[in-house]
Amino acid sequence: MGYVVHLINLILVYSILGISMNLLLGYTGLISMTHAGFFAIGAYASALMTMHLGVNFLVGMIAGVAIVSIVGILIAIPALRVRDEYLMLFTLAVQMVIFSTLTTNVEDLGGTTGIIGIPAAAIFGLRFSGPVSYLPLIFVFFGLCLAAMWRLTSSPFGRVLKAIRDDETAVRSLGKNILRFKVSVFVVAGAVAAVAGSVFGHYSISICPSTFSIHESIFIIAIVVIGGLANIWGSVVAAFLLVVVPEALTFLPGGSAEIGAIRMAVYGLLLIVFMRFRSQGILPEKVAFGRRGNMHMSLSSEEKNEILKSLGTSLHSRGSGSNTPPLEVCGVSKNFEGIIAADNISLTLPEGKITALIGPNGAGKTTLFNLITGFEKVDGGRVLLRGREITKFPPHVVSKLGIGRSFQEVRVFPGMSVLDNILVSFANQRGERLFPLFFQPWRVFGQEERNCRRAMAYLDFVGLAEKSQEAAGDLSFAEQKLLVFACLLATEADVLLIDEVVSGVDPKAIGGILDLIGQLSASGKTILIIEHNLDVVKGIADWTYFLAQGHVVATGTPSELMSDAKLAEIYFGA
Repeated sequence: MGYVVHLINLILVYSILGISMNLLLGYTGLISMTHAGFFAIGAYASALMTMHLGVNFLVGMIAGVAIVSIVGILIAIPALRVRDEYLMLFTLAVQMVIFSTLTTNVEDLGGTTGIIGIPAAAIFGLRFSGPVSYLPLIFVFFGLCLAAMWRLTSSPFGRVLKAIRDDETAVRSLGKNILRFKVSVFVVAGAVAAVAGSVFGHYSISICPSTFSIHESIFIIAIVVIGGLANIWGSVVAAFLLVVVPEALTFLPGGSAEIGAIRMAVYGLLLIVFMRFRSQGILPEKVAFGRRGNMHMSLSSEEKNEILKSLGTSLHSRGSGSNTPPLEVCGVSKNFEGIIAADNISLTLPEGKITALIGPNGAGKTTLFNLITGFEKVDGGRVLLRGREITKFPPHVVSKLGIGRSFQEVRVFPGMSVLDNILVSFANQRGERLFPLFFQPWRVFGQEERNCRRAMAYLDFVGLAEKSQEAAGDLSFAEQKLLVFACLLATEADVLLIDEVVSGVDPKAIGGILDLIGQLSASGKTILIIEHNLDVVKGIADWTYFLAQGHVVATGTPSELMSDAKLAEIYFGA
């Protein structure tokens, strides 16, 4: 009986480690090799404080969490400025540093022997000793960590994490500070791993560095991958399998050396077979138990109209009563290692009008969009938003100030529902901050309900209300274009930069998209478009700038520019 309970306790501990790692790898797409190091810090910190300072087990746990949070911030800020294999290598180096520190001859750490004689946990006069006694305690911490992870992942905060995983560039264009979210999730995941370490250390009575080696980090990643990315319940199931199966293999007949070899061979074979035929994990993301589903909301016509009336007034009101143009580009230049992409470009967008950028491929149109929105640094010149210089602002700040943009390629979040794509686009959501999320849930819930209604109104406006629960990646190309427009509405920006308005769209769908842009302009939005279809430009644009070789060669109405033979020669090369 004691042996079975011991296995259950280990399953619960590794479940905590798995769901915390899933927050990083599954939801945010960050590959970290430092999780065993965080596990170790929690265990060692709690053990040392209770042994040498005589503090309560919970105090030692809190200290471990605090230390891991500080270490996590120090690691995350430089580490999260790189991606993929570089992040993995950086965190691997940190893991090696932590492991090497534990094996040094520092007396309190115990060297390779570790720490022996850790006091048993005691809470409110209750002293825990042995597997059966520890089971309720470990289960309580497992439940608390599971509830916290569920709250995070089923909230606006978790929605941003999944958006970051799908497309960081698009998230930045929606006004989200990517680094803040990454540092937050890195610290939270590490803190939860420290909780598991503290519980494990006191339960085991003794700890040694070999328990927290790089192999342990790989094992935790295996729990996440096999259980299912972005599915916290999958991590629990995988923890059960990966703890129980190796233990069951010890009962194979034979000598101890033979059993060890057979055990590892069978274990490795099972992993290979599983990953070959079930690469999405035991419980894929789409069947996550307890996942919040956004119910389709039926809005009355009056409610829809009331929401849509605010399209032109939400942020546009900031410029009312002023003659300052919404957007001015003053002599902007950009040089890419000798290639001049923008050469002293100047333009002014009139209030509530549609302005077009036309010109041959390579003229610098998309580069200009990137310079305006902060995705590229300006070498010279200025960008003014209602008279305020925004030249050196990063993309998420530019978006918050009132400039929304689309990209040359359609950027949606394919792994999220259509409705969630809209919801993640709203600015200033309380649920995207940790304190309100956990300590002001009523306010978060109220705002989420309002945002859901607004999102459904925007989807109805673009004709996608019936597809609100479908995955964005399953939409047709034209529908994804419409979804991008709905996301732009959700940002409530009053200046919209739309790249390649109808490129790749079925001709039958072009009329609907142009009508939509016309309605946005009529509502008061100031719009700048890039489009190669000159008939489209002539049909919707009020004013046009012609770019060639990085500078403006002509400006006027679409009809005036299209009737110029010299411009036609530049554009068509004939």
